[in-house]
Amino acid sequence: MRWRCLLIASLVLLVLLAGCQSSVKMESFVRTEAAGVFTTQTAEAALRTQAAGEVLATQIAAQPSATPAPSATPVPSATPAPTATPIPSATSPSLPDSVYRPETGEIILDRRPAGGSGELEVENGGNVDGLVVVVDLSDIALTAFYIRYGSTYTLNGIPDGVYRIYFSTGEAWDGLAKAFSISYSYERFDDLLDFATTASQYTIWTLTLQPVVGGDAQTSSVDPADFPEIK
Repeated sequence: MRWRCLLIASLVLLVLLAGCQSSVKMESFVRTEAAGVFTTQTAEAALRTQAAGEVLATQIAAQPSATPAPSATPVPSATPAPTATPIPSATSPSLPDSVYRPETGEIILDRRPAGGSGELEVENGGNVDGLVVVVDLSDIALTAFYIRYGSTYTLNGIPDGVYRIYFSTGEAWDGLAKAFSISYSYERFDDLLDFATTASQYTIWTLTLQPVVGGDAQTSSVDPADFPEIK
């Protein structure tokens, strides 16, 4: 009886031990299965990652590579313009040492008698200087004065009488020759100027050496040989 109890106890112990081992194996199996699931998930993720990598690679491969921008064609440098050959200037005429430019109002010749009251106002609105000569009816010069272009001058002290007015224009006045050396011209006013003085009045004439709108004085060209002598 006692032996049978021991045998039953041993059997119970074996059963218990077998149950524990089964539990351990079951737990191990579950953990292994869980690990397998984890591994499977990891592998699936890896596969997905690999698949995504393949898609990405496909997408990258499918995109055409950027065509390199063509290199800029170098612009040819501008050909320097040929240097213009300077045109030799015309040789300036040799001018004497007596050439100078008088001031406006400088008296070149003066034969006026004292006591005259008449006035002659002259405007030179041209682009060259001028010489004005007052002569009597015999074309004998009474007085002459210089007037620069762009200026006006009034000659005083003209005696009573009838006079004609000559004028010359040009450049490079020669004080010795009493004439212009370059681009000169000679003219005279066609009308005579009458100067008269009384106890209460005297005569003033106004002339312009250039044409003006509304002007009523006429001029004529004169040969240089017929221009009054002012030496």
